[in-house]
Amino acid sequence: MLLLANHFLKSFGPSLNKPNRKLSPLAAQKLMAHHWPGNVRELRNVIERALILENGSEIQAGSLPDFQLEARLQKGASPKASLPTGTLDEIVARHERDVIMAVLEHHNSSLARTAEYFKLSRHALRYRMNRLNIAIAESDDDTTVITGKSSAS
Repeated sequence: MLLLANHFLKSFGPSLNKPNRKLSPLAAQKLMAHHWPGNVRELRNVIERALILENGSEIQAGSLPDFQLEARLQKGASPKASLPTGTLDEIVARHERDVIMAVLEHHNSSLARTAEYFKLSRHALRYRMNRLNIAIAESDDDTTVITGKSSAS
């Protein structure tokens, strides 16, 4: 999926006078966490929109749509909202992963501030992130680098 997203970045970048743009690690993680009900066309539109919105050299997660909000709006608009799929453990894990990613993004990838927000130790937060396939590498200044490790959801 990231290969296709990078293809769209290369395709749309020059025509929008924004060549050589890349996805930030958090943006890549956010794209990997989404379930893509609209498939390739949805991804294409998301990348094009992000290129239009983003002024920096990297596409940030904030330039991507709020997939959770859009899903809630779509559920509210349809008379028969679809039920989540999978086992209860899978559904809870997906939700927990989305919440952790959102709070990490809000705290600029700070593991310490994210753990403090959740009232967890950093060790407990790292354990949960590892269990949910949110790959991190903690640096000396306590920022995290999210890698493109795919979700098992």
